[in-house]
Amino acid sequence: MARQGGHLRAEDFAAHTSTWVDPLHAPYQGHTFYVLPPNTQGVTQLAYMTMAAAHPLKEMGHNSADYLHTLIELKKLAFADRDRWVADPEKAEVPVARLLDPDYLRRRARTVDPRRAAGEVAPGIGSEPGTGATSGAAERDDSGDTVYLTAVDRYGNAVSWIQSLFAGFGSGLLEPETGVLLHNRGSLYTLQEGHPNQVAPRKRPYHTLTPMLALRDGAFAFTVGTPGGDSQTQSLLQIVNNLLLFGMTPQEAIEAPRFRSYAGLRVALENRVPLAVQGELARRGHRFRIVDGWTATFGGAQMILREPEFGTLTAAADPRREAYALAY
Repeated sequence: MARQGGHLRAEDFAAHTSTWVDPLHAPYQGHTFYVLPPNTQGVTQLAYMTMAAAHPLKEMGHNSADYLHTLIELKKLAFADRDRWVADPEKAEVPVARLLDPDYLRRRARTVDPRRAAGEVAPGIGSEPGTGATSGAAERDDSGDTVYLTAVDRYGNAVSWIQSLFAGFGSGLLEPETGVLLHNRGSLYTLQEGHPNQVAPRKRPYHTLTPMLALRDGAFAFTVGTPGGDSQTQSLLQIVNNLLLFGMTPQEAIEAPRFRSYAGLRVALENRVPLAVQGELARRGHRFRIVDGWTATFGGAQMILREPEFGTLTAAADPRREAYALAY
């Protein structure tokens, strides 16, 4: 690192300690969902789901114009709060309780205009400190280096696990003696003065990794997760809705067509969404990029579901990336 002009030194690595944290959790569709706390966007996942519960999504119909429009607009609200607040809680104030307050989220969910897409959305708590870029930088669609793995054993112990170098080959620097690649997740710091996620020594950057685990009546129900940067929260909610609202099997839930919302009005949409729905969404102001086939733009999800009556496990894997579901 010193030879390459970097700021890290051997003593920085030697001083590193890992942390054991308590997960965040919230109810959704008869289940309790567990995610990691900041500095991840797990708080955003739960906020997104809580706001989604304030809308009659099942009655709207799967991947209808009303359904997709609502989820896209709710994503903007969740991300506005994320980009304002999510950071390393050991170095900055992250108002998790306020961000997950059900009354606040229900009020915020009602601000969605059902007929028009919003180009800009302000955070619901606080204003932006100063000016400049926020923490919401995203991984490029198809060149990330993130992997999600999940496993459940015969006793019902479940692991929902994600690891990431951020960009392809991370920083591009390989430690020659060990073969360890150095990541570049520090790309998601901000230089914005006064922002909770402003780059600083011994501070972890905000990051997008959002493995998830669901319980039903206190017992393990399913694991689910995906690579994909900013698309993780979006893909996971769509998959969970497919499973719990629309009665799909795990594999059907993962394979169903998805959207990915970017900044402003930009949205990527898989070409399997009906043309009539695409046209109505465009009429509401969404600016689309239609994506053909099965691509990593929309992640690469994995799921293991436990059938509560018999304890049978069903595994599913996403054809959008190199992914496999194995049982033995």
